[in-house]
Amino acid sequence: MSSPSRQLTTWALVCGLLTLLAAHPLLFDRNEALVWVLCGLFGVSLIAIAIEVAGRVDGGRFTLYRPGLSECPELSGSAEIWRRHLLTISVALFLVGNVLSFCANKPTSPTELAPWAFGLLLLGMGKHLGTDDDTVELLACAAVGLGCVVAGYAVFQHLGLAPLPASTVFPDRTLAVFENPNHLGSFMAVLLPIALGGFLHSCRLPFPASRGIATEVSLERAARWSPEWWARTHLVWYPATALLYAALLLAGSRGAWVGSVTGFAVLLWMMKVDARASGLRLHRIRILAMALTLITVTLWLVPTPVMENDRGAVTVGQRMLSTANAITPQSDETLSHRYFLWQVAWQLIQERPLVGVGPGRFADHADSPTAEGWSPNPWAPFVSWHPHNEFLNYWAQGGILTLLGLLGIVLSAYLRSRDSARASLSAVSSGAGTSVLVHGLVSYPLCMPVTAILFWVLLGIMNVRETDQA
Repeated sequence: MSSPSRQLTTWALVCGLLTLLAAHPLLFDRNEALVWVLCGLFGVSLIAIAIEVAGRVDGGRFTLYRPGLSECPELSGSAEIWRRHLLTISVALFLVGNVLSFCANKPTSPTELAPWAFGLLLLGMGKHLGTDDDTVELLACAAVGLGCVVAGYAVFQHLGLAPLPASTVFPDRTLAVFENPNHLGSFMAVLLPIALGGFLHSCRLPFPASRGIATEVSLERAARWSPEWWARTHLVWYPATALLYAALLLAGSRGAWVGSVTGFAVLLWMMKVDARASGLRLHRIRILAMALTLITVTLWLVPTPVMENDRGAVTVGQRMLSTANAITPQSDETLSHRYFLWQVAWQLIQERPLVGVGPGRFADHADSPTAEGWSPNPWAPFVSWHPHNEFLNYWAQGGILTLLGLLGIVLSAYLRSRDSARASLSAVSSGAGTSVLVHGLVSYPLCMPVTAILFWVLLGIMNVRETDQA
């Protein structure tokens, strides 16, 4: 049974996601909604902490208990001690780096620190939720369900059946409820590994008893995801995953597409390793059926136009093949623009490597400089507020300590997820997190509210130790 604090936190996150997804440009402003959502999550987190503390008070005596290092033999040794404290050290570096960057640069509004500060808040909320499987499953199912609604709207918009016109500077692109096709692609990319992870759960079966491979552990794990239960529900994952994947392709975001494929590869590999370690097997027929479903969606949409350029309509297939233009960016306007911004960000890093230029200040420096071998930014100031690379962004704006803090938080999450007793949940979180990080190499998913919320919460879930579980 989930604790009241975790249930409250989960439903607050679901309502926050619903509010942000409902913010169609013609209905209400998403940035204003984000302020209310983050303030609401902050208030809910305080209430959840109060409920959790009250629940641990027995007869006026505080009974919060965590085993010490000497009581955790699995944490003995210097390497394990370092891994145990890596998250704490990384969060401290992240905070110190942001504060130093803010104080060392020209006076700016404290609100510039809000996105990164609330990232840590969401990290803590994810760590709190990650101790309870039921709340995590509720959040995952709710996120996928909301994603399917958005994906369905994207399909209707592509067919010209959307009830609201797209109010955006991308009139020829499929956007659903967002202002930018990258936002739609990023949201679909982070949800696809979660949906596929739910599907792979339905493929986990014990080996036949006649083969003598089934163990008590495998039978216990299989009991939770029993074939009888999934026989009634596993078919839902086929249309849900196909719908999410179709919306991803219609968005035409190459970075999101590559990120989702990479995330799925990580998910499948980790699920396969977990199945072997626990004496379970994956249902090959179901996996083959899902593969055929995704291949069918791909072949169906390959000839579909999703955007236009100077040479005319660009189809899904042409958009996917143009990913190879990353090697020769001069032949691709959007990629050459990204290379220009990356060089600008690197120049700023070389000028102020320790403290950066300040949170939210990249746009002040990116509109006019000319990198060697490149012409001035032809799109300034359009989208030049971000270098289109999350790692360069954290370094250029927050300094080296902020970047090291982020990398440490991510590293801690992946190290702990590898050894987690709940390897299946860790595989899903790792796949979705990988999708965001890969997309972050060429875009700004952590500046997209719905994607950022899911990413930071997933990092918190991955950072849960076995001894933290309720």
